[in-house]
Amino acid sequence: MPDQTEFYNTLWDATLKAIKDDSNSEIANDFIYNTYIKECKLVKLENKDAYILVEDSMAKDVLNTHKEIITDYFNKASGSEYVLNFITDTKSIIKSPSPTVSEVIEGLDQTNLNPKYSFDNFVEGNNNRNALKASKAVTAAPGKLYNPLFIYSKPGMGKTHLVQAIGNEIKKLYPNMRVLYNSSQNMVEDIQKVINKNKKSDKYGNNEWLEDKYQNIDVLIIDDIQMLAGNSASQEMFFNFYNNLEHRNKQIIITSDVYPDKLNGLQDRLTSRFKQGSPFNISDLEIETSIEILKSKLQGQAGEDEIPIQALEYIAKNFSSDVRELEGTLRALLFAIINRDNDEPIDMAFVHDVFKDIIGDGPSGNITEKDIISVVCSFYNINQKEVMSQSRAKNTAHCRHVCVYLIRELLNTPFKKIGKTLGNRDHTTCMSSYKKIAKGVKENNELLFLDLSEIKDMLKS
Repeated sequence: MPDQTEFYNTLWDATLKAIKDDSNSEIANDFIYNTYIKECKLVKLENKDAYILVEDSMAKDVLNTHKEIITDYFNKASGSEYVLNFITDTKSIIKSPSPTVSEVIEGLDQTNLNPKYSFDNFVEGNNNRNALKASKAVTAAPGKLYNPLFIYSKPGMGKTHLVQAIGNEIKKLYPNMRVLYNSSQNMVEDIQKVINKNKKSDKYGNNEWLEDKYQNIDVLIIDDIQMLAGNSASQEMFFNFYNNLEHRNKQIIITSDVYPDKLNGLQDRLTSRFKQGSPFNISDLEIETSIEILKSKLQGQAGEDEIPIQALEYIAKNFSSDVRELEGTLRALLFAIINRDNDEPIDMAFVHDVFKDIIGDGPSGNITEKDIISVVCSFYNINQKEVMSQSRAKNTAHCRHVCVYLIRELLNTPFKKIGKTLGNRDHTTCMSSYKKIAKGVKENNELLFLDLSEIKDMLKS
């Protein structure tokens, strides 16, 4: 089993090398290679099919557009003729038999850790600082401090990155330590094999491979413990694992989407133990942290220097619900950049156009014409009475033009009604005002675009 995995890794590494060595290859550019191809993994060869695991559906779509040329490199590296299949999960093509005792013992150093997760590429912010400090303390002295280390947050905030970074750092500092990372769902599946095996005897028993996997180790990392809820048999067995490891001062690391007391469906004796190590929370992302995460994801990417900081601020303000959303949004922007016309500038108008179908052109809800006029006048520091008057002062006229434009864009109000709202103006005058601002937007007037974005943000608040 390990030999097969090693062969797959070697074959894919040879494919990557062939791509990078070909300076004329259209897929050797930094963006496509580093963002999509480099992160792939060969997971199975079956007859003439090669199954390549990719990160997500967007990566799959991108790679399928270059499938023919990637296949050529792969077949040259393998010396055979395969058909490449890009997949986002392995459930449909890999059904592994239950491991034997010898396989588990032989593979004890197979930690399930992803080497891409480290402390170096984990972005520290006010929302995760305490959890990061505790994680580094555990790494320095496994089993001595914060045992268990319990980290909780809503999904997509970096828990998995952080706990896998702990495991990778421990393996680096203490090569002889045996570390196992697993999701609670996979652990339940392992336990279920034992339960099914012992159903006839009407009792739950352990067998040798399960004990070796979860107890003959130095560090156990279980991700998303909430998935254990409601499964009493699995909780019983996990409790035994936990007690055994705790008794021998082995490090236990657990993540959850909620604080231990809110883990409904878990036994009290488990949740009380989870609180022993002072649970650490990763709170919601702040704008500053989101921007730093985006900067870190951009490093080494093609076009890194072309993307204005305002674009990162825009993404951080609108797509900071979690780290995954930030990554996906940035990937969408980079994808749009490499597929744009060569002479099209990467400015805020371009960025806004990329995401207009996702967030729309402005606020939703009960915004009225009067709300827009009030906010625009406040933004430009112009008295509303002046805007309603016949004044043609430059600043007043510009403020009035922006009012017309935003009322039309955000509310789709007829020009006749806009004219009535803005001091009984003729609808043709309002049409002219709208066209002036629309022209500035179309011509990528950077200052105007920033003004409009800020006004829309004010309307959202």
